[in-house]
Amino acid sequence: MSNVTRTSPARVPTIVSQLGTAAVVGLATLGDYFAWLGRAEAKDFGRDSYQPWQVMGLVLVLGVIAVVAGWRRHPWVAAVVTTLVMTVSWSIDAFNDPPEFNDGLWLIGASMVAIGTFCGVWLVAYATSGVTEGGWGRRKSRAPEGSEP
Repeated sequence: MSNVTRTSPARVPTIVSQLGTAAVVGLATLGDYFAWLGRAEAKDFGRDSYQPWQVMGLVLVLGVIAVVAGWRRHPWVAAVVTTLVMTVSWSIDAFNDPPEFNDGLWLIGASMVAIGTFCGVWLVAYATSGVTEGGWGRRKSRAPEGSEP
């Protein structure tokens, strides 16, 4: 006999579940970006690139996406996919700005978008996955032996 501990299949995320979560998170993130920041008329060149309410709306929806992915127990999938989609979307948008507003620093902005998105989404998704599992490292209390439930 081996001393291998087996995890129940219901608790181990399957590749199908991870791919499904990745597809939903990717599409939701892309839709979120284009809904809040992707339109050309959304930018106000000459002032800040975006209005504060646009960025707050984007971040709020990203938070909801992270909560749902964490609830499905896929915080890493959410963090990686959301980061990739947000960074590529923002980079394409920033790179294609009119020449008078494109100072060539979009790569630095893309790095900041990637770091901020990854950290924020991972933190929210991980916290949610911990809550849905009953806490981080907490075990369910057991009734004392000999007592009836």
